Amino acid sequence: MSISISVITQNRPSSLVRLLSSMASAYYVGDKIPLSFHMDRKVDIKTLRIANNFDWPHGNKLLHTTIIEGGLI
Repeated sequence: MSISISVITQNRPSSLVRLLSSMASAYYVGDKIPLSFHMDRKVDIKTLRIANNFDWPHGNKLLHTTIIEGGLI
């Protein structure tokens, strides 16, 4: 069994920092867990920087921003 984590975020940097802090302190049993961030094209620069600078040693990290505004689809 494998898991991955998808974070859907938009213009809420303080909430994102809280979430990432919790994720960083969790125990993942040594498993590789890919992490992806999904943001709308109108994401604020602070939220984008937080996601980009977050160190994720447990697997691959992907940042995805949509080109077409679509909400949380």
